[in-house]
Amino acid sequence: MKLARPAFRFLLGLVTATIAAELALRLVSATPLWQVLPVPTIMFYGPNPDTGFSHRPNVSGVWTAEHRTNVRTSSLGLRDRERPLERGAAARAIVIGDSLIEAVQVEQQDTATAVAERILSAKQSGVEVVNLGLQGVTPAVQVARLKSIGLALRPDVAVLLVTLDWFLSDAIRDDSLTPGYKPTPDGRYELSYAFRDGRGYKFRTSQAGAFVYWLLDHSMVTRVVNARRNVGWLAEWPKPRPSELTLGPQDECHAERMERQRALWIDGHPAEAAGILDAVIRDLSAISRDNRLPIILVMRNIGLGCDRIADKRKALTETIERRLVEAGLTFADFDALLFKQIGRRSVLQFHGFGKNLGSGHLNIEGNRLYGEILAEIIARSPGIAR
Repeated sequence: MKLARPAFRFLLGLVTATIAAELALRLVSATPLWQVLPVPTIMFYGPNPDTGFSHRPNVSGVWTAEHRTNVRTSSLGLRDRERPLERGAAARAIVIGDSLIEAVQVEQQDTATAVAERILSAKQSGVEVVNLGLQGVTPAVQVARLKSIGLALRPDVAVLLVTLDWFLSDAIRDDSLTPGYKPTPDGRYELSYAFRDGRGYKFRTSQAGAFVYWLLDHSMVTRVVNARRNVGWLAEWPKPRPSELTLGPQDECHAERMERQRALWIDGHPAEAAGILDAVIRDLSAISRDNRLPIILVMRNIGLGCDRIADKRKALTETIERRLVEAGLTFADFDALLFKQIGRRSVLQFHGFGKNLGSGHLNIEGNRLYGEILAEIIARSPGIAR
């Protein structure tokens, strides 16, 4: 009995403190105080059988990394405005990219896809540009995303913003968390989905996992606990995630990167990366042909405004374009389009926020710039031009 009373008081105090913390966090989140006071970050990712993870439908909350924004996912589970899966008579484009396209650091109406949609719909009523951006996606995940939700949207054109470095990364062949390209016995590379058999994925798709996601959606305290678990129990308030492979402006003469890409695209080395590259082009070509869908690969990080390696860059881009055209795909040189827009000005001003200006994800001006470039690319597509 002597031990029961202190235990009861402890539990009562813990419950009372939890309720008080929950109410306080809800108050902050419901008022302008969320812009300055600590709040738990939104947890809008969940399991997906096609891409390993994706946004969960109808989740809303504050995103705290880099720049605070109110984020809400659509009923389709996209970082996009609300729209039906079934399309209307107007033209529809989809854009599949990484966290630069996902753009959770700005409000939805300021994302690059929203900017592109406004530009195009002003010229052609009702044109849609659907945001299929998802953080950290490799070309393997982009292919899987196109084959699933991408085709379900019945687009007139699919735009894939691809960072060349991914083709030489280990991530494109890793299928432990997301789809990856693995060799088959006959030497071909095919998309593999080993993550579906992983314990983590099985838990997240179980009833217990569904309950955890319910708690994350309905309890601020649970979000705090989850965030602490992710960043470390003794860490300070959740920190921004490390920059991804795809981040960072590329306006310098990256001679080593250029040589690696030339070896891959022109010489076919290393062999494994070349085999995966062939598989990506093969799969996209089949999707385009079987669905009569124009697919535009917008390649970035090929080098921007560097005269010293201009000849090598020209040879590389010509090879990329030739290979894609032979496969029935369209090539767009993003860096060249970006250079046309900003000239010799540094692209640093379009990345980051406040004291971190010059690094990280796209800010509002950066999204506007990317949106204008996307609108130009989409407008030239036979599926959109009328």
